[in-house]
Amino acid sequence: MKNIIIAAGVFMLSGCATVYTDESFSEYQNDHKTVAVLPFYVMLDIGEFPPGTDRAVIEDQKHDEAILFQQQLYTQFLNGYEKGEYTVSFQDVDKTNVILQNNNMQAGELNKFTKSEVGKALGVDAVIYGTLRYSGVVMASTDFATALFGGTEKSNVRTVMTVYDTDSGKLIWSFDDNRTSGIFYAKDSLATSLLKKSSDKFPYKVAE
Repeated sequence: MKNIIIAAGVFMLSGCATVYTDESFSEYQNDHKTVAVLPFYVMLDIGEFPPGTDRAVIEDQKHDEAILFQQQLYTQFLNGYEKGEYTVSFQDVDKTNVILQNNNMQAGELNKFTKSEVGKALGVDAVIYGTLRYSGVVMASTDFATALFGGTEKSNVRTVMTVYDTDSGKLIWSFDDNRTSGIFYAKDSLATSLLKKSSDKFPYKVAE
């Protein structure tokens, strides 16, 4: 099967989000100046792949999606920063990825390093991690009419975003969104939908 793509609907049938903020977050906010957005970690929980699936293609597209969501989130935050909405600036993601590569910190393998190690390598005050988990995800060729739903017409997408303080390595904020969708749609639209919701709840907001 050629040109496999990973996608999911953006029209929600159901969805909920949980947000955690450390009770001392205001202290971190006062000290933090620059934050880095890391490539997302993408997981597929769909059971068996269709016959003929090229696993190398799947891995390549998981990597592409990890970078896509990183870039989309960075863009959301950058737009807010330029409007004066946030108290921190955001490291350019191209710079982030070059530094990670130079330190042998590959996307998808960042869990091999402590949060402090990653933050110090990047020279930032805090790091934003993201995990994207698809269950019952749509697997299809570029011919959408031949879409395969892995035994279900619904796709569950769980997005977890976390912020860690570099000095302590402590979790200081998290966003956990779980939604179910039944409509096949473009993954860049999914990214925009999910990440707008998370960035709206992002804690480094300028006090009104």
